[in-house]
Amino acid sequence: MSVALKVWKRSMVTFFSIFVAFFFYLVATVVVVFIWAISVRLVQFVGLTVLAILVILFIVGFLYLITIWHLTTTISVLEEACGSLIMMKNKNLIKGRVCGYLNLPNPQVILFLKNLRKFWVIFVTSILILLPFPCNSLSPETPTDRRVLVLLDDFATKSSHSSYFNSLKSRVYDLHFKLADDPKLALQRYGQYLYDALILFCPSVERFGGSIDVGAIINFVDSGHDLIIAADVNASDLIREVATECGVDFDEEVKKITAPVLFQGIGHSLNPVNSLVLKVLPASPSAYSANPKAKLSTPPSLMGSAISLVSVIQARNNARILICGSLSMFSNRHEKSGNEQFLTEISKWVFHERGHLKAVNVKHHKVGETDEPALYRINDELVYSAEIYEWSGKSWEPYVADDVQVQFYMMSPYVLKTLSNDQKGLYFASFKVPDVYGVFQFKVEYQKLGYTSLSLAKQIPVRPYRHNEYERFIPTAYPYYGAAFSTMAGFFIFSFVHLYNK
Repeated sequence: MSVALKVWKRSMVTFFSIFVAFFFYLVATVVVVFIWAISVRLVQFVGLTVLAILVILFIVGFLYLITIWHLTTTISVLEEACGSLIMMKNKNLIKGRVCGYLNLPNPQVILFLKNLRKFWVIFVTSILILLPFPCNSLSPETPTDRRVLVLLDDFATKSSHSSYFNSLKSRVYDLHFKLADDPKLALQRYGQYLYDALILFCPSVERFGGSIDVGAIINFVDSGHDLIIAADVNASDLIREVATECGVDFDEEVKKITAPVLFQGIGHSLNPVNSLVLKVLPASPSAYSANPKAKLSTPPSLMGSAISLVSVIQARNNARILICGSLSMFSNRHEKSGNEQFLTEISKWVFHERGHLKAVNVKHHKVGETDEPALYRINDELVYSAEIYEWSGKSWEPYVADDVQVQFYMMSPYVLKTLSNDQKGLYFASFKVPDVYGVFQFKVEYQKLGYTSLSLAKQIPVRPYRHNEYERFIPTAYPYYGAAFSTMAGFFIFSFVHLYNK
């Protein structure tokens, strides 16, 4: 009976040690899966590959711990040891050093234990190598789009426009080339978008394949993603409809414009109602849009600078769209012209490598303090500050401007103040809280042509003075004080004279 009690005690201590090891192993697994989930999307091929590798390595590590569990349970019965001491001995067992305290004559068992140790080393090493890859390559701190879907009429366009595509690849864009009528096309799966930007180099497509249509493309832009459209004289009604939804109307007839900037294609006009469309490359003042093979009987519908060749749109959600009436403008035929530099620079803007702003460290506090209060009192002196940076394509650089304003807002702005800056990205302003109490907001609505808009808002209540916070004697009330005391003095004198006058 005493032997059974000793064995039971050692077995329980050993079981508790193994339980702790399993607990920390599972906690580490949950942390790794959480990092994977916030770093790589489920719909991404790389994310699924990394997940499969992590699952395999988790199973290997789990089998390793199970082996340790069985070995420690056995040794705790055979020897006068238990707990962590037995687990330390198992390290020698797995290495094959079994002489001296346990006899395992089967060499296959020893070989199996050695292989399990190798798998464990591979598991830890793989986690350290694989996890930084998705975390760094898909960092949300960089606004640059990475996955771009390119829809083509023909795969020959991929080689004829290789210079432009190579320019995008050199800036670390992941281009996915597909035919526009591919029946497997899809922009999203399981509610998440597969791509960050869309390029339509398919001017003659009559119908998109798969689940893509005009509504899907507009929803793609409404979700904050970017779009490039290139058309030519063969522009289909489908491409025209997409452009019309974006505020651009291509010529109805098949017309061709050859401009001095090596542009060959069709012009378009801008919708005057849409204030978000900007003309980037207008035609020359002497240009006109008409069929070159037909005699003009009526004046052209588009003439001079009213013709737009290349236009851009920045939506209110900061999604950007490029619309060009010439697909050949992107081709290699104009490689020695200025087209390549023009298209490279404008693609940097469309893909948020230029003109992308962010605001961080938005703070407010009383003058002389550093902590942000829960509320302010009327007539308090306060300081509002924010840091604004611009993405340069590789890093965040301080944004310097003198037109950033802050509003202290309740139904209407009570205070409108231009923010000063220190030339290092820090913007600040100090002002007095108005003599009105209620729920106010610090608001910064910054919209500048060519830059993403900033919309910052922080809500803060403003209270009146408490009863014991007013001044004891208000200077403006001195006449009333004098009137009150003079009345009392006059009444006293009148009473004295009336009572004692004979």
